[in-house]
Amino acid sequence: MKRCVVFLLIMFIQTILFAKEGKYYSIDAGINSPYDFTVKNDDYTRKFRMACLWAPNIHSTVGKETAILLKKLVRHAQLDIKFLGKNKQGRYYGIVKVNGRDINKYLIAQGFAYAYIISGCEDVGRDYLAAEKQARNEDTLIWNLKIRKPWMKKSPEEVTKEKEEVTRIIRKRINFLLKKKKLTKIINKEGYSYTGYVKSQTSTHIYLMSRFYTLKIPKNDIVKRIEVSAKVYLRKK
Repeated sequence: MKRCVVFLLIMFIQTILFAKEGKYYSIDAGINSPYDFTVKNDDYTRKFRMACLWAPNIHSTVGKETAILLKKLVRHAQLDIKFLGKNKQGRYYGIVKVNGRDINKYLIAQGFAYAYIISGCEDVGRDYLAAEKQARNEDTLIWNLKIRKPWMKKSPEEVTKEKEEVTRIIRKRINFLLKKKKLTKIINKEGYSYTGYVKSQTSTHIYLMSRFYTLKIPKNDIVKRIEVSAKVYLRKK
């Protein structure tokens, strides 16, 4: 009896957590992402991500072109999906094929995406890396544009340039604050304090511009407000 209950429980969990491989259709491919879309069959609808690759986001030029291409490739087509797993966001990920053609590999080979080999991609990893090498040798699209992979280490020149840019932004904000003779220090109910220039306020919130960002503070949480000297405040920092 106990074995039967355990078996049924395992089957129930697998039904919830894992999608079945098979034939699907896309709903919104190429609309919000170059590799995320929704798939459906006769039984259910799933949020899906193309696995083992990475492409620039939808807000970039390349990301938009990738999304357009993806839409053309899978729209109104019957998708043969091999599910590899499910991520923390509840989105299933896997390999998509249309009429026998691996769409994940195709995007990599055409220079629209990089190969991103994670757990579960071992079976296709060698083919995907070979496709990436071919695109790199042909200097195709993202390789020609020299779009860096997000997991690649930055060069010393890039690190220095970013530090200089951050320093410039900080100095610009500090100079802005120095123009204000008085700043406001706010202490909330939890004992945290925030100091900056009161940019604006509503009946319920105060918008306080600090050194690096603007804070939205509920008036109900404020215990104390103190005026402080900008030069003294910045000197302490």
